[in-house]
Amino acid sequence: MTPESLISVGRVVKSRGLRGEVVVRSLSDDPERFKTFDEVVVTADDGTSSIYKLESVRTHPRKGGLAEIHLRLEGVDSREASDALRGSLLTVPLEKLELHEDEHFLFDLVGLSVVTDQGEPIGRVADVRPMPAQNIIVIATDDGRETLIPDISEFVDKSKLDDGELIITPIDGLLSD
Repeated sequence: MTPESLISVGRVVKSRGLRGEVVVRSLSDDPERFKTFDEVVVTADDGTSSIYKLESVRTHPRKGGLAEIHLRLEGVDSREASDALRGSLLTVPLEKLELHEDEHFLFDLVGLSVVTDQGEPIGRVADVRPMPAQNIIVIATDDGRETLIPDISEFVDKSKLDDGELIITPIDGLLSD
């Protein structure tokens, strides 16, 4: 596995219990995906990586729609071992993630042309920032400005992603100063 073929799916936030279980904050919109993984690559803050087989995965719904994920990793069987993983990034090979028909990766949006629903060119997607309520699409406009658009269906139409376009429906004030 090369780093280019890996995608981040979570981060270890803390230990749970005395037998090495870790609590993970999911970076995926579907925490149940963890149940489809056989193993994960765990990368510590110092850049060292190890592959761990998943022994168990449990998801626990929390307020605000976010789920807490409890993982048992093979070979991590003490509180000290799980504490050592705190802050580590969990990644999996890109091909292990199955997307539904209407799903996409956020990085797939970067670089797309942005046009209004009237066909007026606006610029290109420079970034997508995950936020608690919804993602924010950062558009580098053709006139050199940066515009932030909430990634909600009232403003963003993704039906032409395969054509390299993101269509937005601007309302008053959305694109102007």
